[in-house]
Amino acid sequence: MLQLNQYGGNAERVDQAFKEPARSQRIQRPLPNTVLSQTDTDLKLFDALSSFKIYTNQVSMHLADGWRHRIFALLDDLYEPDSWDTDDKVTEMPAFKTFMKVILELQPTRLPGIGISSAGSLVAAWYLGEDRLTIICDADDKVQFILSASVDGDLESANVKTKASRISESLGPFRPERWLAV
Repeated sequence: MLQLNQYGGNAERVDQAFKEPARSQRIQRPLPNTVLSQTDTDLKLFDALSSFKIYTNQVSMHLADGWRHRIFALLDDLYEPDSWDTDDKVTEMPAFKTFMKVILELQPTRLPGIGISSAGSLVAAWYLGEDRLTIICDADDKVQFILSASVDGDLESANVKTKASRISESLGPFRPERWLAV
């Protein structure tokens, strides 16, 4: 850790700190047509995670206070290389953009759980008792939501495909605040 003294004279130490490598060694990109190894998977995860965080920063002015950090924490957990199965598909940026559009459209106060489908879609899920809302985010603004909710003691369910730009209208009749609000 860089220690600064209170009387100045630290320019050389600051310069040296920026020249030193980060905590981990720099990862070299694989050559084209190479077989993916665990290290290559780590690189793909790192690239996806950093791209998602950069995009989140670009739209963060539209997020409620603290949401950027909360989304970062969810992404860090999801893209943890030590718990990643190398056969799983990494989500691509268009699906992540759709996820962020859903978050911006719905403005939830409760953070969803997130996951990745076998096709690489980003999946957001909210649970409240027996009531469930799952939103699958794909490229090109495409979303599918699956929900189940108890209404007067009966279980109702729905499976709807729509656009992220219409998610609020499509969810409206199902009282989405039960999942999305604190």
